[in-house]
Amino acid sequence: MAKGIYDKKRPTRKKVSSFDTKIIWIAVIAIAVIAAGVLAAVLIDADARSYVGKVDGKRVPAFEYKLFLESAVAEMTEEAQNEENYDAETYWTAEKQQEACDKAIKDAAEFYGEYRVAVKNGCELTKEEKTNVSNNLNYTINLYYQYYSSNGGNYTIDQIVQMATRANITYNDLGNYEKFLYKQAAISKYIEKIEDGYKVDDLYYKDADGNKTQTGEAAILEEYNANRDSYRRINLTTLAVKKETAPVKPTEVKEPEEPEDKTETSAEYVQYLENKRLYENYLNDLKKYEEDLKEYNEKAEELAKKVNEIYDSLLKNGKYTGKGLTEVATGEKDENDNDITALPDYTDATLEDIAEKESALYASSKGAKTFTGEPAEGDFLAAFAHSLEWEDETRMAIVSTLANSGDGDDPGDDAGNGTEDKTADDTGDKSEGGENVSSGDGEPEDTGDTDTEYVGETVTDEGDADTGDSATGDDDAAAEQKYVYDYTLVSITEDGAFKETEVKLFEDDTYYYITKCTGILDIVNSVEEEPDDDEEADSELSVRAEVINTLKSVVSADEIVKTVSDAGSLYEMKGVKKRVVEIARKNLFG
Repeated sequence: MAKGIYDKKRPTRKKVSSFDTKIIWIAVIAIAVIAAGVLAAVLIDADARSYVGKVDGKRVPAFEYKLFLESAVAEMTEEAQNEENYDAETYWTAEKQQEACDKAIKDAAEFYGEYRVAVKNGCELTKEEKTNVSNNLNYTINLYYQYYSSNGGNYTIDQIVQMATRANITYNDLGNYEKFLYKQAAISKYIEKIEDGYKVDDLYYKDADGNKTQTGEAAILEEYNANRDSYRRINLTTLAVKKETAPVKPTEVKEPEEPEDKTETSAEYVQYLENKRLYENYLNDLKKYEEDLKEYNEKAEELAKKVNEIYDSLLKNGKYTGKGLTEVATGEKDENDNDITALPDYTDATLEDIAEKESALYASSKGAKTFTGEPAEGDFLAAFAHSLEWEDETRMAIVSTLANSGDGDDPGDDAGNGTEDKTADDTGDKSEGGENVSSGDGEPEDTGDTDTEYVGETVTDEGDADTGDSATGDDDAAAEQKYVYDYTLVSITEDGAFKETEVKLFEDDTYYYITKCTGILDIVNSVEEEPDDDEEADSELSVRAEVINTLKSVVSADEIVKTVSDAGSLYEMKGVKKRVVEIARKNLFG
């Protein structure tokens, strides 16, 4: 299969939907890799009817060969950048340029072979399906145009087209580009057709080296365990409270020394006067900074106190009564028709009630958020979510071990750095009745790195927990301490079944987080949603169904590649036009 043009990856979310409704996403997502890291290029200066060669007797347009060449260059560039001392100017020798051209010819031939296989198996697009591709593409481009033009962007229509399609094309190329997408969608249609016929016993798992290691049910578990965070879904409800913004200390300016030559027109004295002005400005800025800093510290202390007050109340009985944290619109207007804001008054408010009004994140969903896929760098809440595990097969208690390889000095330089768990202390976690709850055997999970500091609960080698300095006061002992979050989140049950965990309080440089977990959907306990009455509506697949879809994509990719390969020379590029290849190469490399 032509890598870079159609290379199905493990999904982050796959919905049940009809072929028509997902054509545009097939088109846009499949082409996205073409533009990643691609060198700037101009169009082939041949007319739209020019072609680079023939596959199965059918012409391969020069325009489409250009896309494959750009994809080959992007792929080779990415590989080269992983090597030491990469330099684009020295890397792209004549030999490397020729290698990219040869690869593009091979990839284009494989793609056209797959397209011809799809056509021969009755999967060429109907007129209606082609119209769908065109309409959805135009809709996407218009969406991008409206968004960027309404936000003050000064973009040309060609730039909008490139952003919308993630391909190095212009508005005038859209006709040719649509024809390419028709072929892409036909291949997808064929793959969906053959995947519909697969049974569990047909599936297999392939390791990083491409070796088949498991089949059937064992393959499903192997794929899930190897890429667990790509599939499981962790549900958190969070009140994220934005911290006060600290003032920026002005850059120090030293008091200038008055020069001996005080002639007002002399260069030294003129410079001195300028330096004196800058110094006086600095003193004024410093005075204002100190005033702002005092005000900031007072506000920060007040906010921290209020956050802890709300947290303590929610932890005790799940409800809070009192003033809120931030001013919100009251629904009333002043004489100038501006919204009147005030601190909300809460009576027996839940975490969801407060999050709906005041959360800086996910307020529209009452603070609820489902985390899936690998957490982005620096996203502490996502990192916390992915640290959560069911304690055992009963799926009643949830365990967290959030540990980072940061140096502990730069808050936020990694997902857990700069954070503090208010509930971490030397007595363990508190249950609903205020009793101490052990987190396993009292020992933190061994990270294997005794030199790494983690922000959170301080644990000595003996397993003693502390929130301050080393118990011994010895510097060497302190250096051996590890800072980890390691605890069982106390479960709240309803009718004997897990409902949620107690709340936890964390903070990083930007937010306080009062959060709780409302469940983890994994390969065992997730269920597929019932289809909506509307045939076009999506329903969510179970985690198991998503894993199966991934394995189906592995099998179908192998099947279509084998079909093309077994055909021998039938799907090789014949009659390659060297002039078209050379024009494309020059447009990329000069």
